[in-house]
Amino acid sequence: MDLAELLPQSNVVLDLRIADKRQVLVEASLRSSQSLGFSRDLIEEALATREGLGSTGVGRGLALPHARVRGLRKSCAVLLRLVKPIGFAAIDSKPVDLICALVAPADSGSEMLTALAALSRALRDPGVADRLRSARDVQAVRNLVVDHGSTGGAP
Repeated sequence: MDLAELLPQSNVVLDLRIADKRQVLVEASLRSSQSLGFSRDLIEEALATREGLGSTGVGRGLALPHARVRGLRKSCAVLLRLVKPIGFAAIDSKPVDLICALVAPADSGSEMLTALAALSRALRDPGVADRLRSARDVQAVRNLVVDHGSTGGAP
């Protein structure tokens, strides 16, 4: 899985002021739609439907919202770092401040799972998560995710 292609630098947004989970899904949908040239409404609906099945808050301040979207031709990820953590119904009940959303074509099969695993591997590493929270610029944040998720280890 090529995380460099999946997560363009324009889809890394730092220090957002967002109040709730719904706004996170709206922002992730907007960024994805701009990157893919696809309907924001369809992406948002797919993410909200998936989130309705159960929270994608994986613990330790992280969330990985994801969905398959009909009509989409390629996958895309968006990384959001929030100024203030928000409630996300995470498995550890802690608020979330790092969100990596993934959208993929409806027929993506194992490709989506591979991408989700690579993103999860990068974000769930406590050392990487700490560095993502303290990094000062978009390029540094993106490089941390791409390098760590692609290799499965520290860059």
